[in-house]
Amino acid sequence: MKHRRSALLVASLLGAALMAAPNLALGADARLELSVSPERVVIESRPDGAPITQLLTVSIIVTVPAELRIGISDVVAGPNGGLTRAPLGSTPYSLGTSVTVNPGLILVDPTSERQTFKVTVTVKADASEPPHIGMLEVSLFPRGTAGGVKGAVMQGLAMASTVLSGPPKGGEAAISDARVSLEARDLTAQRGASWTAIDQLIPDLAPALVDHGPANAVARFANTGNVILDSTTTFQFSSVGPLALLPGNTDPGSPFYTVTPLPDYALPGQVTSTDADTLLRSDDAAPVDMLPFIGVVRITATTTGTLGSLSATPIVQSTVIVIFPWKELLALVLLLVLLRVLRALLGRGWRRLRGRGKGGPTAGATGGSGDFQAAEQDSGMADRLSNF
Repeated sequence: MKHRRSALLVASLLGAALMAAPNLALGADARLELSVSPERVVIESRPDGAPITQLLTVSIIVTVPAELRIGISDVVAGPNGGLTRAPLGSTPYSLGTSVTVNPGLILVDPTSERQTFKVTVTVKADASEPPHIGMLEVSLFPRGTAGGVKGAVMQGLAMASTVLSGPPKGGEAAISDARVSLEARDLTAQRGASWTAIDQLIPDLAPALVDHGPANAVARFANTGNVILDSTTTFQFSSVGPLALLPGNTDPGSPFYTVTPLPDYALPGQVTSTDADTLLRSDDAAPVDMLPFIGVVRITATTTGTLGSLSATPIVQSTVIVIFPWKELLALVLLLVLLRVLRALLGRGWRRLRGRGKGGPTAGATGGSGDFQAAEQDSGMADRLSNF
């Protein structure tokens, strides 16, 4: 008997702005709000092999006639390592062969109250054993009339969810020829936010030289196995000495901040990325940057990949960065040089103005006679020194 599970993860908010089309008589104050929950759910299979279902709660507020659309697409890893859409049926782990969604369209009447709907995500009883992954998109559009055509829509909201179907914990060992393995690709860090306009005017020189915090670390790794893995990366930031910059130095330093972002899905044969910044967040206070103002910091990223009871050998990546406000220092030096140049130019101009104010043609002639007398005095002094 085959066992499966379905995991639901709200991945990203694709759109959050409502823009009324000029030819729709709906008004620019039309209100649309959309939310989808839960964020992540795992469903175990039933012992009788019946289809597995999960209720997705969709909550909306609409002040105009609207329609709620629910669709499925496959996913692949995008250029930045995140999941992106692909045509349904285009991947060997296509969600189209294992999951159905009902209903696919809901027409909604306007009201000032929040409305809630239940969408059933069903994993088919005859779905194949290896995990399948895809994207479930819930879209909310206002309905109206444009150019005499009923049902015209304008831009609305969309919430994307990632749906994973596969065997439950303990059932992965039954997958034939299952291979779970990860391969490190790279770990980079860069300045995560700007302080002033200087950050935009002066480009960064090198990835290892960070002008200031917060810093954002990105770990990239590849799933070199043949099944989808649930990957988790833990980032550790440690203070180290300058010798850590030398090749081959593995000094772990003194950890001062550790963070583990939400898990990712690592697709077989593709590269996945996960990132974390150095901002410590709390519900009742503003974020605090944990990086030192000046120092050398080692960033270590440890990534694990699991499929229930199966797990890949953890991979560890490390990089060292220097925190030094060189842009602000460079701006200060340039400012001091500019002020000195301006002072020299202004001083020269002031001396010229004073000279013109005291002198004139007569003063110039007098000055020339004085120079001749001074030269005679210098010549006499030279003669006396020679006699001495």
